[in-house]
Formats: sequence, C-alpha cells, structure tokens
Amino acid sequence: EDIGAIAYFGVRYKGNGVPTQQLLGCWVTANTFELLGVKPFLGRQITLQDGNPDSPPAFAMSDTVWASLFNRDPKILGASLNLNGVPRTLVAIMPPRFRFGGCEIWIPTDLNRSSFISGFGLQPNELLTIGRLKRNVSLQAASADLGAIAKLSEKDYPAWFRANYKIVVNSLRDDSVGHFKATLSAMVAAVFILLLIACSNVANLLLARATVREKEMAIRASIGATRSRLIRQLLVESGLLAAASCFGGCLFAFLGLKGMIAVIPPDTIPPEVAISLRSETLLLAVGVSVLATFVCGLAPALHLVRRDLYVGLARSAKGASGGFQHGKLRSILVVVEVALSIVLLTGTGLMVRTLRALERVDIGFNPASVAYARLSLPEGRYDTADAKRDYFEKVLDRVAAIPGVIASTEATSFPPYSFGWTEIVVPGKTHSEPWGTTFDMCSEGYFQTLGRRLLRGRLLTRSDVELARYVTVINQTFERNYFGNEDPVGQRIKFTTLEQWATDWP
Repeated sequence: EDIGAIAYFGVRYKGNGVPTQQLLGCWVTANTFELLGVKPFLGRQITLQDGNPDSPPAFAMSDTVWASLFNRDPKILGASLNLNGVPRTLVAIMPPRFRFGGCEIWIPTDLNRSSFISGFGLQPNELLTIGRLKRNVSLQAASADLGAIAKLSEKDYPAWFRANYKIVVNSLRDDSVGHFKATLSAMVAAVFILLLIACSNVANLLLARATVREKEMAIRASIGATRSRLIRQLLVESGLLAAASCFGGCLFAFLGLKGMIAVIPPDTIPPEVAISLRSETLLLAVGVSVLATFVCGLAPALHLVRRDLYVGLARSAKGASGGFQHGKLRSILVVVEVALSIVLLTGTGLMVRTLRALERVDIGFNPASVAYARLSLPEGRYDTADAKRDYFEKVLDRVAAIPGVIASTEATSFPPYSFGWTEIVVPGKTHSEPWGTTFDMCSEGYFQTLGRRLLRGRLLTRSDVELARYVTVINQTFERNYFGNEDPVGQRIKFTTLEQWATDWP
C-alpha cells in the first residue's frame, strides 16, 4: 500500500543555554509518519513537501527530548534549532509513546539519489525499508515479491548481495516487541498456573466448609428449598468471595504498579510500551472472577444438593465428617495443587538458575566501578584530527587526575555495543560468503580501563594512537572464526569499509 525508508545518523544540538547534546537521529521519507498512522502530539504532520531538497529544513522531535531539553515548553514549536550546524524548523513533537527506530530526532527527506544518498554519505544498503501491506496480503507474499525485486537488483549491484541470501519481511510489531513477547508469555503462563493453584485451594476449602453445612442444607431442603435455589445461594456466596478478591487484587495492582515500574531496569522493555491499569485489564479480572466463581463454587454446591435429604440429616446427627465421594474429590484437588505447585516451583528454580548463570558469564571485561560519559564536540571548533586528539588528551588527563580514578580512556562506543560493522578480507583465506565484523576505535588505555585480559601479542600504545598506525586488537571469537588454528599475531586484515589495511596484534 505504501513504502518508506529510514537511516540512522548522529545529531549534535547546540543552543538553549545547554552544552552540545548528542542525539540519535533518523532520516525518514516524508511519508513515514503517515505510513505508520501516527499523528504529532503538537504541531503538524510532516508532508511530502518537507522532504523536497528545495524546501526549508524541518524536523520532528521526540517527547523525551522535548521534556529533557525544553521542559515541555509548547512555545518551542516553530522555532529554528541548530542541528549539525544546519538551522532547522521544529514542526512536530511526537506522542510520548512514539519512539520509532529508537530515535529522538526525525528529519524528512526523499529517496532522490542525489539528495538522500550522495548528499548524506549513505549507501542504498544502509537504509531500513518499511511498508504497509495491502489488506489480505501476507508477510510470506511480500517476502516473495521483494525476493523477485532483489534478484533484479543483484545484477546491477552484485557486491551488495551475499551468496544464498534470503529476503524476509517481518512485522513491525514483532520487531518492536522482540524477545519481550516470550518474557510476557512466560509470565502469563506462571500467573495462570498460580491462579489454578489458588482455585484448587479455594475449592478444597469450600468443599471442607460444605461438609460442615450438610445439616444446614438438609434442613433448608426439608422445609421447601429447591435444589436450584440452594445452588444459587452457594454460587452467590462464592461470587461474593470472588468479587472481594477481585477488588482487592485490582486495588493492590493499582497501588503497586508505580513501585513495580520503578524497579524495572532500563532497556528491559521496549520504549513504546506504556504499563498502566487499563479497562481491558479490569474486564479480564472480572471475567476471571466470574469463571472462578463457577469453578470453585459449583462443585461444592452440586455435591451438597445431590445428597439424599434423609442421608444428610442422619450423617449430621451421627457427627460424620464426609463421605467417600466427598473425600475423594478433595484428595483429587490436593493432588492437582501439588502437581501445579511442582511445575511452578520447577520453572521458578530454572529461571533462578539461569539468572545465576548469567551473572557468572564472562563478558570479556569487568564492569564493576566503570562509569562512562558521552561527549559532543561543539560545531566548528574541533574539525581537524589534531584538534580532536588534543581535546581528548586534555579531557583524559583531567579525568585521570580526579581522586579515585585509576584509569581513563576514550572510545567510539562502550561495551557491549560497537561503533560499526565492516566486511573484512584476510589474505590467503578463501570463503564462499563475505566475512564481516563489528569494530570500535579507542585510545591506548581502553583495555586496562575495562580490565580486559591479554592472551597473546601486545595492547595498543600511545604511539600507535598518536601516529595513527594501522594496528588492531581482536578477541578470541574473531580468531576462532577467521584464523582457526593459525597464530593471528602479525597477520594482515583488510577492512573494506574503512579502505585500509591493519596489522593484527591480538
């Protein structure tokens, strides 16, 4: 039905009396927000005209940036802000839950090769394509169509396609939710098992209570109460118990929701997710309460009214505690409780064991007492490599002089993230598909600061950085994947994206 594209880039913002801010930006085709069906919280919708290279530069801002930098001031709308040295007009502030692409700034453009690709230093294979499918068109059909288009493009751009590649179309919902869907499914399953245990327990208690009330029900029946009336009475009693439990549970959820949200670690759930007590949740709670009323209350009610009137009076007179059938049903419920409890405890134990194992995983560095800060250089002041190097050397020297700091370094990213990805070529190695790796650029103190162990070779030195030598340090995964049993020390690697050769020092 419609198609668009986005590309990530860094945004430097200077103004509003604050230091230069580094933000995550996205170039987006001008139809992106309309394609996603999202309207701005403030301002106007970005139009196709905004993507025209001849139009005044415009952009949209996330609610997070609006709140943190401008204190949600509505007067900022329509202002001209300096982004990467270019004045741009703020035309839209997006809704609080909208974090498409994880970006904070969206700049509209078009897919014209001269303006979008050449003008911004991008390659077509660096674009993330999004589209809205027509009604009754499946993801499989869309994948097949794109596969056919890719076959045509492969003839013109063979370097962009790996051998035996496959085009797969994913839904935006699955891409946004990701692994969190599995986490929610596991939580729902655990809650469902816990609910069954509670229902079995309550049903057992009601059966025990029904044993005590056999004489009462027999007397009521003897003075004219019908079985349907007795069943209604018992179901009403169970319903009142379920209603009280439902109200207490909803009240506890309402009061405890803010506390639960506060303890959730950052980046655990997608930023688009808004955790709140919604009407659908309340309706589900009411529905579960009604179901629990029948599940827990109907069995004891039927057990009581099915008994013979004279047998019930005789058993009550003798002080009997319940018949064989009654005891058998209670025993079954106890077995169900124990079985479900074992399942729940086993799952909980496995989860705890997994978490304990994750805590002991060797992540390659020691994160204890490591702090980081992102720096954005002012526009126009540090444009040369020498100026940037001098600036960061002064920063690192001042940081190292702070009491309590034992090491400092600079890098293009911080673990476990990486700066970029590049294809590589190792002389003498043949392979059917292109090889690639992620990489970071750093100063000489990087490995000492993070507490990374040296296995062979040497680490980076100050002269390596100052003289911009083509040297690199690799990890064991890289060695295993691309060198096998060979000693990689002194070997040469070509980073095709960086267009340079590097001497490898692991």
